[in-house]
Amino acid sequence: MMKTGLLLKWSLVLFFGFGAVTMAYYYSNTDQSISIFDYPKSIYYYFFKWPKAPKIVDQQVEGSCGTRIFWADYELNEDGVYFYRRVVGEANFNAIESRPPHAGVPGSFDDSNLPVGTYEYKVSVFNEYHERFSNISEQLTISNDVCGDEPILIKPLNPVITALERVKGSTCAVRVYFNDNSLDEDGIRVYRSEWNDPDVLLADLPPNNGPTGSYDDTNIPPGHYTYQISVYSANGESFSQLSDEIEITEETCNPSNVNPGAILAITPPNPALVSTFTPTPTANAQVCIWKASINVFVRKGPGASLYSDITGVVPETMLPVVGQSEDEQFWAVEVQPDVIGYIPKGEKFGLISGDCDLIPTLQDPVPPPSPVPTKEPVSSLPQCSDELDNDKDGLIDMRDRECSSPNDDSE
Repeated sequence: MMKTGLLLKWSLVLFFGFGAVTMAYYYSNTDQSISIFDYPKSIYYYFFKWPKAPKIVDQQVEGSCGTRIFWADYELNEDGVYFYRRVVGEANFNAIESRPPHAGVPGSFDDSNLPVGTYEYKVSVFNEYHERFSNISEQLTISNDVCGDEPILIKPLNPVITALERVKGSTCAVRVYFNDNSLDEDGIRVYRSEWNDPDVLLADLPPNNGPTGSYDDTNIPPGHYTYQISVYSANGESFSQLSDEIEITEETCNPSNVNPGAILAITPPNPALVSTFTPTPTANAQVCIWKASINVFVRKGPGASLYSDITGVVPETMLPVVGQSEDEQFWAVEVQPDVIGYIPKGEKFGLISGDCDLIPTLQDPVPPPSPVPTKEPVSSLPQCSDELDNDKDGLIDMRDRECSSPNDDSE
């Protein structure tokens, strides 16, 4: 029988051994932002509070002097995403774009109009506790002479619209909430568009003094509107994603019919689609990629007769698959950041590769209204030359009294 003292010694060895192993694993996989003296609290936060780190799974050079990064998101409860770039040889990465929560689905990121050079990228997701980084991408070289050799101008980091809200009162007002991710902006601009009309610059505001902000758009006439926020500096202007659409009607402008302060639309990463299935990311999950076999039109919804084109792609074009249509006959692919399009399934159109076993089924976009056909007015008068009964009296017009000569007694 084991002695009590020996049992206690082995228990202490196992306890401290486990603690040493977990602490070593933690500090070999973190950026040392929490002191070792916080252990074991820091271990708890690392495993249970911090978001899961994303992973860059592929990268390629694109046309127009650009790059495309494919990445996998393993976190279902993040607050947002950042994309970073650096010129190979420089010490630090620069944050170049911010996006809303991506919620555990694969995606891609495009960086265009780059001067000649060699670049590396990484992705991060963050929540209220921490920011976790992906691996660093493979090096991508832009060597086309037309791309130029000017140094990169680092624009201010783009804002992100987080919500729209109807404002109390009868003035038909909308409040736009946004996160301001930039620390070096010269000002903020607010844009509004109505359906397919060009953007209207509503306001040019001074720099925001905090990480969040809002803007009230008042006295709006009835219509369907979307909003966009930008920040700008001497290096350029950076835009938020396009907000969800909000409808203003005469009825909603009546205070008795409005729930003041009700949040109307939290803008998700993909506002056009609502997923009916949430994939569970796994440690070995990879992005599902669709590769075009022929020239294909990517449309706004599943079906050529109902939805218009977004763009056309040529053979060998690769796009990440983010879902499929309700009838499972079309792939939903990410054409650009936050822009989803549909292409028909079938090997003659393209092939898929990667982890494509758990493709979610998405709610199909609402098709646009069909145009109402106009009818040609029907003449109530006879037309003697077309041999038709235009006045609907049961007689061919050429036999009608109005078409008969005064001396014609054939009737």
